Amino acid sequence: FTFNEDKGDRATDDSGRGNHGRAQGAPLVDGRAGGKAREFDGKSYVAVGKAPSLDMSMRPLTVAAVVKTQQPNGVILARGGQTQGFALYLDEGKPVFAVRSGGSLNLAAGQRSVLGDWVELTAILAHDLKMTLYVNGEKVAENKADWFIGTDPNEGLEVGQDRGTKVGAYDSDNGFTGLIDEVQVYSGEKPPQPQ
Repeated sequence: FTFNEDKGDRATDDSGRGNHGRAQGAPLVDGRAGGKAREFDGKSYVAVGKAPSLDMSMRPLTVAAVVKTQQPNGVILARGGQTQGFALYLDEGKPVFAVRSGGSLNLAAGQRSVLGDWVELTAILAHDLKMTLYVNGEKVAENKADWFIGTDPNEGLEVGQDRGTKVGAYDSDNGFTGLIDEVQVYSGEKPPQPQ
């Protein structure tokens, strides 16, 4: 999702796979580098849902987003819940990549705040179960997952919130406040380009 081709509340899937989303209270605004972004207020979100091409079970995966946050806490994107899934979120301004498998939670958490700046976040769960988190192409955290996401999660992909059962180490929907310019979900490992 780059949001550049969006019309109204339809979030267009730029991959061509037809996984279009529906924005709930997340208006289109000017983004980074002349493109479009969605503005989130802590209650708004984009619901993408569940589709076969979004099944990341039993395989490496990469998630990435370009964001400018205005609040220190918030979910950038999440798929799944308390048993299986992944999430990319902010905790006290610091980016966190969460992977749940069979209820077990593993985190790769950055140590520096990204509050108020445009940043490109990339999180990878590799074939060797290594979790790596990057900010603007720089590695900021590593950890090891217990296992891949075991099965296709029951809960769909959401941008800006995690409204079902929670993937990450947070209790509420943990809505994002700020701008999201781009969101990407890949099957496989796609390291960021150095900046």
